[in-house]
Amino acid sequence: MKKITSLQMTAILICCMFARLMTYIPRSDDNAVILMISAVISGGLQLVLLLPAVMLYKKSGGGAVGQGLSRKGTAGKAFSAVYLAFCVFALVMTFGNFIYFLQYGFSEYYSTAAVLAVVAAASVYVASMGLSACARTAVITAFITVIGILMVFTGFNRNIDPLALNIACENKAGLLLRGIRNSLSRCEEIIFFVLLLPKLKDKPMRTASVYTASRAFIIASVVAVGEITLGDYAKTSRLPFFSLSLYSKTGIIERYDAFFLMFWALCAIIKAAVAVLCTVECLKSLFPKSRISVWRGVCAALCALIAYYPLSKGKWEPRFYEKWEYIVMILLTAVLPLAVMLICRSGRAEKREAAR
Repeated sequence: MKKITSLQMTAILICCMFARLMTYIPRSDDNAVILMISAVISGGLQLVLLLPAVMLYKKSGGGAVGQGLSRKGTAGKAFSAVYLAFCVFALVMTFGNFIYFLQYGFSEYYSTAAVLAVVAAASVYVASMGLSACARTAVITAFITVIGILMVFTGFNRNIDPLALNIACENKAGLLLRGIRNSLSRCEEIIFFVLLLPKLKDKPMRTASVYTASRAFIIASVVAVGEITLGDYAKTSRLPFFSLSLYSKTGIIERYDAFFLMFWALCAIIKAAVAVLCTVECLKSLFPKSRISVWRGVCAALCALIAYYPLSKGKWEPRFYEKWEYIVMILLTAVLPLAVMLICRSGRAEKREAAR
């Protein structure tokens, strides 16, 4: 399989990040400055968490999962099953969060089942083109999304209050810890990075560094602009990121919500396609003789069905898993790769001992 460049990997991760960031729901006691600091600290922690996977990649060239599965034993199957469960969860969340956004902003103009079917089909189609084609699409999508957000930011030149950025709040330490925890919980893309490491040409550490720095900068910028332009409404709005597009206007474009929908849809489809690709990779290790094309469609259809029930009942809650999802991030980005390294080192030591 053709490997992807550092730029393409970074673009994939940025698209995945935008797909989750756009469904960020604030809390009434959030403080913008603390959220910005949390984003920076979280970026540093993510880079540290990725170190074991990068070290494993450099030693084996197979990445965390690839090296574990190469053993073709119980440990390899267990690793595959754990990552598979996460990929299914991420795909369900991607479908659900996108439909949740449509219910919030465009509830009168679509059918939940129809849009789920279209998004699932689109993600399968993009995934069927392969990772390389998906990566090239992600580069274009990330570029136009960043440009579009910059355009949205320019529409607030007459409604800016820099004094809104202050750190006047109670329990600063508690809010900072919560911000770091929630930021880690919303970074599923770093696990995609671990799974896709074998497909990266070179420079994994530089790729991880560029991505984590870009993520921290983008999140801090969005939080800052939201606070100085929307004020207290940024805390009470259900989706403040989308609210920016509603209130931004220029002499040429009155509202940006239609453009925002396009950016959101593209990023969501890229993230869903990446989740499908990672899911298939895990399934291939569990069922090596099965047909890949069948698994793509089955995974997307199953995840769409899982997401449909709570969405149809109005019970979807994007923020529900943030209290514990960070534990999954730590486990799958750092703990399991470390376990693979220890297992492989133990295996090599046993071989050397037997050779003597």
